[in-house]
Amino acid sequence: MHNSQIEISTQEFEATEIEEEAEYVKIIKILFQGGDVTTGKIYKVERMYYNDNPSDFLNGEAYVINDVGKPFFGAFNMCRTEMYTLKKK
Repeated sequence: MHNSQIEISTQEFEATEIEEEAEYVKIIKILFQGGDVTTGKIYKVERMYYNDNPSDFLNGEAYVINDVGKPFFGAFNMCRTEMYTLKKK
């Protein structure tokens, strides 16, 4: 099992509703099976940038590294999530 879980402190992070700003995502409920993520875990959001830069992914296509160590691009549409950013100091 891949150790992809992140421990977050409420003093360091703040919630966001904007997917393009999200740096971390907490899985609240898995709506569709198949992503190898765990309810209640928090994952770091990674971004895939494409050479042809499709307009839908100007800020990169968001994905997480799932529990088996593979990229999972469906976290935002296959799961109910909470998104977080680092607080600005």
